[in-house]
Amino acid sequence: MSAQIREDLQQTLGPIICQNSEHSVQAFWDNELFDARVQVHKFRLKSATKKHNTEKLRNHAKQLAIRDGHKGFAFGVCDQRIVWIATTTFAESVLASKDGQLEVKLEPSFSTCRKVTIDYISYEDRRSRLIWRSRMPIESNPSPVLSPKILQPGTISITCFHKDRNWGPQLLAMAPVGQVKEIPFHHELQSGDLALATWINKIRSRFSLNSLAQELSPLATTASKLVSGEKLSIRHNRKIIEEQRNFLSEFAIRFLGENRVIGRSRAELAKLLWLSPRHRSLLLNKNATHMAISTQNSKKQKLAVIVLAKKN
Repeated sequence: MSAQIREDLQQTLGPIICQNSEHSVQAFWDNELFDARVQVHKFRLKSATKKHNTEKLRNHAKQLAIRDGHKGFAFGVCDQRIVWIATTTFAESVLASKDGQLEVKLEPSFSTCRKVTIDYISYEDRRSRLIWRSRMPIESNPSPVLSPKILQPGTISITCFHKDRNWGPQLLAMAPVGQVKEIPFHHELQSGDLALATWINKIRSRFSLNSLAQELSPLATTASKLVSGEKLSIRHNRKIIEEQRNFLSEFAIRFLGENRVIGRSRAELAKLLWLSPRHRSLLLNKNATHMAISTQNSKKQKLAVIVLAKKN
């Protein structure tokens, strides 16, 4: 596997990473960056230096991208002591803003995806809506253009269905439609008054859905297995999922799905769960009776795995 430099990110990412400690989805959107997964690394050098070894930094960035299974990377310098590296799923963006419209660039996904879907959800909806899908490769129109003006404010997402069926659907890109609104109950999340599970049940109550209980020990085991199976990854490992589906069935528990999100704060995790059309649809599954949440921490990021199930 190889990785290529993302020239489009070289200039744009620097100010975001150096000046914004959160690297939030909103910061990326404000700069028209819609990649779903941008893995950011910041390094503090042992001593200040007047000149950084650019080639050495480039090679290190490339190796980090390959290690993480990514095909794109960018790098830069914040000051004499701080350097940054970012890696992305593909070597090119799959979604770009152009003349007030959103252009979907599917060529980068041809080697990885057997199918791509575009989903939409408004800020008031419980369920997402499929607005476009196609199997790979596309010969007639590899770059569909979306006109957000015809939609109510919300979110559009692009999802890859892998050729390697060991992996489940993966979010590739996500973009806002219209004016971005704050997620429900965001003030309580930012103040630390709400745990993620409590926030999920508040959201469900907002849509007149039942609260999800958390007392199922087998479901907690499943969440723990799923979070540890893929280190800080949003990819769905179908082998582990199938093993856990069978494990839960022994306890008359039906596995409904898992959400995987990575963020730097509880509020950021909740925002990703709310904004993503497919993530929100699972959280608001009317058949769910129970949930389990397991987390995995790195130095500055947290992976949260939320598993929903129905107890028969």
